[in-house]
Amino acid sequence: MSLGLAILRWIGRHLLSLAFIVAVLLLLPPAVRWITAQADTAGALPKQQAAHQGALERYDVYAAERRQTAQAEAARLAQAPVEALQARQAAIPQQIREQEALRLSTARLALAGARGNSDAVLAHYRAGAEIALLEREGRIIERLLAARASGDQRQAQVARVQASYRDWVAARDRVAQLNSRFLAGARNEVCRTTASALGCGHYRALVEAQRQRDEAARINRGARAAIATIDAAAKASAAANAADEDAGAVINQERSRIAAQMEALTRTAGQNWLLWIQGPILEVLPTALLILLGAILSPALIKAFLYFVVAPAAARR
Repeated sequence: MSLGLAILRWIGRHLLSLAFIVAVLLLLPPAVRWITAQADTAGALPKQQAAHQGALERYDVYAAERRQTAQAEAARLAQAPVEALQARQAAIPQQIREQEALRLSTARLALAGARGNSDAVLAHYRAGAEIALLEREGRIIERLLAARASGDQRQAQVARVQASYRDWVAARDRVAQLNSRFLAGARNEVCRTTASALGCGHYRALVEAQRQRDEAARINRGARAAIATIDAAAKASAAANAADEDAGAVINQERSRIAAQMEALTRTAGQNWLLWIQGPILEVLPTALLILLGAILSPALIKAFLYFVVAPAAARR
């Protein structure tokens, strides 16, 4: 009975050993990969945080200067002639392509941060701000050109209103004059009902004057409607210009992206257990070293105190 029990125990122990070995072989590679990834992240995160922090500080300096120059450029555009606006509008796409060449892909941006390359990080976000400013400038120029064109159109419609009103007044006076002749109503009714050509010259003149009066009124109404449409478009353009007026809002978009990236790095650092352990250890390590040094040296110091101070004093007594 004891031999069988011993055999069962031997088999059980080796089965447990086998299960432990299998578990280790299964879990060890993922654990090694996880620890390696944590270590790589812990090594790269401080450089990334430093690179983005440096880029953010330098971006703030750039933003303060660029905001003023962008506002000044927008003010100059408002006074520029149409030819200058069209030339500037044609040059903007090429400048946007040049700035897009300075932008980094997501992988290259992460690599620049991991290397602590603050210059590349700054160049990436600064290029994004320049692209947004160029697009804003293009929208402003487009609306300025539309406003100039609509201004010319409005002047033309105003001239049509005035001319059509003069035509209407002239035709109205002509109709009144023809209707004021002797027995005009009866003679007009006879000419209208009989369609006679004899003695109906004044009636035909009256019909033509009425047609000219109605046509002038129609043109006047159309011109006034066109002016109302132009004015409504001008109000909408003014509202859009007001939305685009603040260059600081455009520049702050890229600053917000830098800040968001720094927050993401901070969250990643908080989830890394090596950094989580490293922080408290580095905080208490100097104190722990002092305590350890005191523990190592205190016996020798006590013995030296007893030997060189207490013992001579006791011997003199």
